[in-house]
Amino acid sequence: MILTIVIITYLFIYLMDYKQLKKTQSKLHNTIYLSLFSISFILLVAYIFNWPIPKISTLLKTIIGK
Repeated sequence: MILTIVIITYLFIYLMDYKQLKKTQSKLHNTIYLSLFSISFILLVAYIFNWPIPKISTLLKTIIGK
């Protein structure tokens, strides 16, 4: 049920917002917008299905080595 609401909301945002911006903005702006749009959708779907989302702090600690 929640997934359906999320998909309808993102579809509405895509149709009303992104289609308008696509015509007027630069290609770089569209790429950044669509990338962030996709990432937020994927993270929200992962949250709905209770998939573990790694925290950025643990990733940084692993990279730094502390």
